[in-house]
Amino acid sequence: MTKIIFSVLFCCFLAESLACNKFKLNLRSVQNCAGDDAIVKVENGLRVTLTTECTIKVSGCADFKGFSTATAHYVIKKGILTVKRGSEDVCARLAELPADLKAQGAPDKCPVAANRVCVSDYTIDISQYKQYLPLAKGRSFLDINVDHDTGKSCFRVEADVTKSWF
Repeated sequence: MTKIIFSVLFCCFLAESLACNKFKLNLRSVQNCAGDDAIVKVENGLRVTLTTECTIKVSGCADFKGFSTATAHYVIKKGILTVKRGSEDVCARLAELPADLKAQGAPDKCPVAANRVCVSDYTIDISQYKQYLPLAKGRSFLDINVDHDTGKSCFRVEADVTKSWF
């Protein structure tokens, strides 16, 4: 779940790419929906690219205000159908982040100090999931609401996965 959350946090507006078994990823929007007081904010203009090697490359920044607790509540929808719903203790999962992401400044435990985390071409290997890409075809929505001891964070993501026949 942590990889999903951080992947989403580093998505971009209207990023498009052709790749991975001829599938195309179009992130239509990523919104910070908790307002100006959000504890975690994703910067506009972040980029995500699905490569021909079935990796996702992410470039961009997120700003963190300090917090000691974080519980994420998420809903994944395919069209109007809810595919998955759940909650995660983000602080409990931070230790599981990959070492290379921690090396770029991502927090690895709570409490989290105020910080800006930027990545450039951070790579997430999804090749083990490429056989499931046909199931992802279509428009999907991800809503993440995070309750912190110091406030709230919220993200809304809309993405399309399509297959090119050329």
